[in-house]
Amino acid sequence: MKYFALLCCLAGMMVWAGCAKLVVPVGPANEEGSVGYPNGTNEGYTSQQLYPVAELSGLSVGDCITGVAARLNAVGRTTPETSSKPLTEQVWSRFDIRIGEGQDFLGPNLADNFVSAPTLVRSGEFTVSPNFFPGDNPSGPHSFSQIASFDTPYVYTGGNLLIEFRLIVDDEDWNFDYWGPSQTAGQFISALGDDATMSDNVIEGVLALQFQITSVPTPSSLIQSLNPAR
Repeated sequence: MKYFALLCCLAGMMVWAGCAKLVVPVGPANEEGSVGYPNGTNEGYTSQQLYPVAELSGLSVGDCITGVAARLNAVGRTTPETSSKPLTEQVWSRFDIRIGEGQDFLGPNLADNFVSAPTLVRSGEFTVSPNFFPGDNPSGPHSFSQIASFDTPYVYTGGNLLIEFRLIVDDEDWNFDYWGPSQTAGQFISALGDDATMSDNVIEGVLALQFQITSVPTPSSLIQSLNPAR
């Protein structure tokens, strides 16, 4: 079933040019998060973001996530970002993203926080063009960034959603918009090093993210789309 859904997802991406966008956790599209979240370090950084199923309304089983965007912190508790980032082009030497179903709570063993083996949706270098992350609303929230497209779509199979980022960035430092414990039941865990396997740094809250979504067509609608004359 999972492979059929992935096939339909890929076919759907070819049939329909448009993609929907969904903000998670549910609610923060027009609300600023309470905290800022650092973009990482040039020595490597690993984080996992756990989004409870109750905060994923709008995401249906079988939907394909084909890209992700974040946004800068505007008026959160940490230093607000008042201009777009980066100032000049950056090349992150590593930007790996894995997605899978997550446990109900995060524990110290990062691999065990996934219910089963996650999907590696993108890996390798990532070029961040100037002003990729807009700083366009001083009162918050800023607009979401451009979409970081995936090499492999992730087919949502239900349950909690766990996203793992492993990255090495340039020295330029800024903060992303992050929903705190008064705004979400989500959790995140982080560790220095892009190959970290363990961490005890569990914090209540998650990044505000925007997914690019392609809904999976039913077999009949897919056939009709591929054969419109019938």
